[in-house]
Amino acid sequence: VFLSSTASKMGFPNSSSYVASKHSVAGIAKSIREEWKDLGVKVVNVYLGAVYTEIWNERTEFSPSDMISVTELADFLSNFSFLPKSLYVDEVHITPRKGIL
Repeated sequence: VFLSSTASKMGFPNSSSYVASKHSVAGIAKSIREEWKDLGVKVVNVYLGAVYTEIWNERTEFSPSDMISVTELADFLSNFSFLPKSLYVDEVHITPRKGIL
């Protein structure tokens, strides 16, 4: 499971380095998915919206209650390990209820 970002789908001002790094994550996931497909390895790229971590404490214009809980995200992502072999998820978009913040 690769954790990319909605930033790899759209640009955000004053975030060029972050956006570029998340584009890279998505690209690597797509390449590895193709390289390992015949081996039966599942590669999932997750485009995440705002997930509440301590880094957001410095951004007072955003409320933690508007973001994805780390615990709930971890519970959701752990389920990828239990998908049937015939079911293949290659990309998932996860945003908070309010959408892209």
